[in-house]
Amino acid sequence: MQNKISIKVGGPAGEGVFTVGLLLAKYFKLNGLEVVYTTDYPSLIKGGHNTCSIRAEDGPVYAEMKHHDVVACMDKLAVQEDVSSRNHTGIVVTDSKLVESMNLQDDFYVGIPIDSLIEDVGKRFKNTIVFGAIVGLISVSEEDAKEFISQTLSKHFGKKSQEIIDTNIDVALRGVRFVNEHVSHKKLNKIVKIENTTQRVMMTGNDAAALGALKAGLKFVSEYPMTPSTSFLSFFAAREISHNITTKHAEDEIAAINNVIGAAASGARAMTATSGGGYALMNEAISFAGMSENPVVIFECMRAGPSTGLPTYTDQGDLMHVLYSGSGEFPKVVFAPGDLQEAFYGGFEAFNIADLVQTPVVVLLDKHISASVMTTPRFDTSNLVVNRGNFQEFDANLELENYKRYELTQDGISKRVVIGQKGGCHVNSSYEHDESGWTSEDGEMHKLQMEKRHKKLNNIDKELIKPKILGRESDYDITLVSWGSNKSILQEATKYLEQDGIKVRQIHFMFLNPCDWEYVDEILRIDVEKNSVMLFEGNMTGQLHSLIRMNTGLNILEKKLKYDARPFFYEDVYRDVENFLKKRGMNIVGGNQK
Repeated sequence: MQNKISIKVGGPAGEGVFTVGLLLAKYFKLNGLEVVYTTDYPSLIKGGHNTCSIRAEDGPVYAEMKHHDVVACMDKLAVQEDVSSRNHTGIVVTDSKLVESMNLQDDFYVGIPIDSLIEDVGKRFKNTIVFGAIVGLISVSEEDAKEFISQTLSKHFGKKSQEIIDTNIDVALRGVRFVNEHVSHKKLNKIVKIENTTQRVMMTGNDAAALGALKAGLKFVSEYPMTPSTSFLSFFAAREISHNITTKHAEDEIAAINNVIGAAASGARAMTATSGGGYALMNEAISFAGMSENPVVIFECMRAGPSTGLPTYTDQGDLMHVLYSGSGEFPKVVFAPGDLQEAFYGGFEAFNIADLVQTPVVVLLDKHISASVMTTPRFDTSNLVVNRGNFQEFDANLELENYKRYELTQDGISKRVVIGQKGGCHVNSSYEHDESGWTSEDGEMHKLQMEKRHKKLNNIDKELIKPKILGRESDYDITLVSWGSNKSILQEATKYLEQDGIKVRQIHFMFLNPCDWEYVDEILRIDVEKNSVMLFEGNMTGQLHSLIRMNTGLNILEKKLKYDARPFFYEDVYRDVENFLKKRGMNIVGGNQK
């Protein structure tokens, strides 16, 4: 593989750390590479230490790296905190003043005289000079760097004046020239443009899911901002006019979900987005949606709890909370996309499923997938069909007779109508009801309505709710199990395990309710009995582990639980698998995980 690079940038908030990272991500994409860009920052309004990492390769890349070829430190704290994340051949780029004042004598330091290089334009261009210096270290020639720097900055600052764009290009090229003239002896992978024939896009998981929602015909959004779901609100607010949707910044999460229920009851495709704390506030209203059979869609972007917890860090601790939240028993669809493709198509299908089974649908994301920027093939929308289920569009020439909103049907699904349809008048409340919607406390009717509501999930495509088998389906040494965003991290680990001769089967749980538990038992039982299964989750209690055991009786003995509010690193997954297999008498050749 000719093109392969991993970079980390660290520095204080407000000095453009994330701008450097995003510019590098765009630069690599323009060179035809696959990219993963992640951020790490504290939950402060101002200040704090921010970092980001950018990984780019010729071929598929699924996750960030733990150690990096380049570490750019934009202040003293970054030198103290982030230098340890360089790999054994990596270099550290920082201000030459820090190299002198901190007596950084190791050969891997590259000092850039930042102040003198930007003296005529001002300190606000510090991030641009750092970007240029890094590009100089990895470019084959200044001409190559100039071409792609111009394209990158023109795209990034597209709404700015041409003067600002030109100044940024000039400053970045100063960084390139300084590196070429003074530190060209440093050995790094040189990035060569490749012709990538795959039409690709680069975005966050939240953006991919939001695009799926737009494609599904979303018409109403109500949300109270809560990290890491807030980008949904800004995404839709920017597209209100172009896509004819209503976006409401609600006063709180309780108002947000009730607004969505009202919009859904009127026939609009409607959604909200939140995190664990906001979802907790929505519980009573979600139960209302379950009772009244309103098809609401909720994107729940997990962060580390409990309570306010670590608002800007990732976690998978809300699974059981979402599955079993709300009073009483009512059906709820819950699924967790594992990458951008699943986020987009899941964002689309969430609305079809909600309309089909007329009950709340929760799309579980987490900060890692919500906020990470990745390249992915363009979404193929040619086969996407909007399905409103048993829904009567408004028809002024139609008058319904003997309409029963909650009719006891064989499949549990009753006809929905738009408010105002002639003959479609009905009660839509939080109380138990008879078939017409009138409040009923009759025990037999309650029993029949409970059974009706729970039958609805049987209408979801059985193939859709099966866990996905990735990689090998037979002839494997070990099975790796996960859900949500860990899918991609295990795929990256699998890539290197296979290179070292370890045959891996990966099982990804996307649908968590409903889920085909008979199929789960079928594909896992033998491996569990042989103790050749490892489960990876980003929580403390092993929530998927408990769910599997509760529904199948299978007890996966080897589980790796990470609850430090950071995602798994694929290198650690590799070593976990290596150590597990060594205990079972199998050795790995080794080396490729680095």
